[in-house]
Amino acid sequence: MPSASSKTADQPLPPPSSPQEPPPPSCFVCHAPNTMRPFDAYVLASYQLRVCGHCKSKNTYKYKEITTTNAKKKYLVSDNVLRQLPFVEKANPRNPNFRPMKLYLTYHVEEASLRIWETLENLDQEIVKRAKRKQAKKDAPDYARKRLKKTLVRAKKQSLTSGPAEAAASTGFQLKATGLFAVGGLYSGSGPIVSDRVSMNRSHAHDFGPLTLDAETGSYTKRCVCGVVQEVELM
Repeated sequence: MPSASSKTADQPLPPPSSPQEPPPPSCFVCHAPNTMRPFDAYVLASYQLRVCGHCKSKNTYKYKEITTTNAKKKYLVSDNVLRQLPFVEKANPRNPNFRPMKLYLTYHVEEASLRIWETLENLDQEIVKRAKRKQAKKDAPDYARKRLKKTLVRAKKQSLTSGPAEAAASTGFQLKATGLFAVGGLYSGSGPIVSDRVSMNRSHAHDFGPLTLDAETGSYTKRCVCGVVQEVELM
């Protein structure tokens, strides 16, 4: 008679339990799976945000792109905050040679702003407060003088940091000294600046041309090729 242990050994073992499959990715707003409501491909690829087309159409403004300037102005976020958010670089519409502009998702910027200001009401109050403070500075009697002083200081700093060689390289135009009387590369003598300049040094000797009569003054003058004009009195 077979024992109980042999009966147990003859019984088939239950199939191994298959690991539970992870649920499909879903929209972070309505939690609908991607198979039911497909994600917006551009928002997902550019800003790593899973939002379906239905939820995006309901709150279009939240999923629009916003520039760096508008993000700072409307949501009062700093550069340090923006550096932590996903962005897309696009060619500058003003000039393709300019630095590419960075575009952020309004949803990300708004969420980052709420972590700072807690509510949109606090954000609006701070925007109004800063606008009033800025207007009060403009209405101050010495505003124009302070602004002019700040502009002059900024221009002086730029001139100190960038020497003549750097300034010439930045503008693509470099002045060349043309003689003893040249200041910054330009000189005019007694008459107007002429285009046919000659290279001069300290040993330059004037070579005056023929006498010419000035009809208005009645005096005779002669001009050197360097631009110097000399008045001559006839005996």
